[in-house]
Amino acid sequence: MDTPSSYQLSGYSAVGSVADVVCVAVGVRRDEIYCQLCAQVTKNASADSAGKGWQLHALCAGCFLPSREVSALMYSVIIIIIIIIVLFAQ
Repeated sequence: MDTPSSYQLSGYSAVGSVADVVCVAVGVRRDEIYCQLCAQVTKNASADSAGKGWQLHALCAGCFLPSREVSALMYSVIIIIIIIIVLFAQ
């Protein structure tokens, strides 16, 4: 499938990557995927790479959810990121 280069993640399309992830995402692996995505978007100096991490995060969220424990962590991380964005935007 041809996709624009802006949607390419390490040589694979974002949708193809999510399909691969969903195939192996069971139990603890789902939590690990979400933790890795948090690291991707918060500890990345490259805005382009972080943006792709957010895209993949959104696609994964549409396919499967983390456990309740990791969900609470995810909400906290997202709230902190929003606060930082608002503070720097002023």
